[in-house]
Amino acid sequence: MNSIGSFTPDTREVDRHVLERAGGRIVIDDEGARSVGDFAIEGWNEMKLLGEVINGAGEGLGEISFYKGVGVGWMDVVAGGVIVDELKKGGGGNVGVVRLD
Repeated sequence: MNSIGSFTPDTREVDRHVLERAGGRIVIDDEGARSVGDFAIEGWNEMKLLGEVINGAGEGLGEISFYKGVGVGWMDVVAGGVIVDELKKGGGGNVGVVRLD
C-alpha cells in the first residue's frame, strides 16, 4: 500500500489497523515522515527509511507493505532528470508543457 499526501501531525490517510498489518514493512521516504499524522496520532515509530530498504534492510513480518511518502523535493528533481535523459535517448516519448493557469 502506498500513501502520499498528508504530511502534518494532525492528518492521516491510514489508521492503526493498516500499520499493524504492515508490521515491520513500513517504509518512509524521509526522516520528516516520522512526524506525520499517520504515525504521530497512533504513537507509531517502527519504520525504515527507503534508502535502508534499498540497501537490504527491508525484511519484516508484516502481512502487507506500507510506503509513506511526504513529497521530498529532491526526489522529484532526480525523477524528472531521469525522464528527460530517457526522452533525449529517443525513448519514443514527447516532452510537453502543462499550463495550470
